[in-house]
Amino acid sequence: MVCPNINVICIDDEELLNAYIHDASPLEGEVPEGILFPSNTEEVSKVLKWAYEYEVPIYPYGGGSSLVGSPLPFGGYVIDTSLLLEYELYPKDNLVLAGAGWVLSELNSKLSEEGLWFPVDPGSVDMASVGGIVSTNAGGIRAVKYGVTADNVRAVEFVTGKGDIVWSGAWSKKSSTWIRLHQLIVGSEGNFGVITKALLKVVPRPKKRTALMVQSDNEEEMGELILKLLKLEPSALEMMDPKTIEAVNAHPSSPLRLSPKFTLLVEFDDDKQEEKAHIVEREYDGMYGGEELWKYRKLAGPSLTMVKGSRSDWDVAFPVSLIPKAIKYIYENRGDWDIAIFGHVGDGNLHVNLLHPPGSEWVKRATEKAKEMICDMSKKLKATVSGEHGIGLLKLALLDCEVGKDAIEYWKIIKSVFDPKYILNPGKKIPL
Repeated sequence: MVCPNINVICIDDEELLNAYIHDASPLEGEVPEGILFPSNTEEVSKVLKWAYEYEVPIYPYGGGSSLVGSPLPFGGYVIDTSLLLEYELYPKDNLVLAGAGWVLSELNSKLSEEGLWFPVDPGSVDMASVGGIVSTNAGGIRAVKYGVTADNVRAVEFVTGKGDIVWSGAWSKKSSTWIRLHQLIVGSEGNFGVITKALLKVVPRPKKRTALMVQSDNEEEMGELILKLLKLEPSALEMMDPKTIEAVNAHPSSPLRLSPKFTLLVEFDDDKQEEKAHIVEREYDGMYGGEELWKYRKLAGPSLTMVKGSRSDWDVAFPVSLIPKAIKYIYENRGDWDIAIFGHVGDGNLHVNLLHPPGSEWVKRATEKAKEMICDMSKKLKATVSGEHGIGLLKLALLDCEVGKDAIEYWKIIKSVFDPKYILNPGKKIPL
């Protein structure tokens, strides 16, 4: 193992290299040759010009919170983006120019000093980085009101596989100038370039939030409740099934113990929140909660992992009206698999968790089962393979359930323009 002589911080200590072969997925990568820590865009460009010349695979790595193996290296070199911490706030325009290395919770802590907030709120908010959420088009708990990452990106700076530095997007609220390369970068999982900074829309931080819990005994009743609650324009609308509730109840950090039923968590953060909360309480037997409800909800994933030691999270999304049918389909077609479901039902996003012991053989079996179910649901229930996690490696086998061969060929053509030697995150999202 050796670091290149390009005047960029590099680590080739074997113990530290091993830390990068894992993310939050059940997958495992291969030990890279080294980890590069560029501190600015010019250093990223320097790395990629060197990698282009010598045809060295490069794997951008942010917070390591991916659930599909997006950043995992297989040899080559990792670019760790954690030192890319540019920060320029334009509060009168509700914009922040943020480096790719900012962790979302830390970015929001800094924005809060000006009473502002970046509203994309994934469960991994304490790990996920700006570069990571842009590269995967992350969503999260409050996407039902504020949208996903793509809805909150005004512009992106990135470095191509040849080392070219590209800015795409406008500072103004409207612009017909740009061919929206920045929206191609959003969700591309490092295939077209290494993101160095993003111009993000921010909003005034809500002064108060009101959260309630509503429970029901079956998925049909819950489906009706979802549609009724959406008419109240919530800032969040989450669901946990009985299996998930049982798991969180058993977690040592659980702040609550809830009845194992279908559970909806609904939140309002606007000027009419008290009025809306009273409607939920009066008409749907809603019970008031607070921040404890969200602490409880964010334990869903870790709690389910605890059940058997590992899990595969298949974040399928549907038209909201089909959520009850989707849940019923999953239960009826799970076979002998232990399955739990939670998710962002306000925007139709279900996290279908196949619970299994650790090990690559179990991941392979889970992928086969997921492909069987999700391919069928894409035809019958208008499902999309990934609502917010991306494709990475875990979902690569499911891609052709939804995306036609012609479209994938055009993805490859676009990649060949930005990355002629296929050195950027090879094998992720776009099949080789």
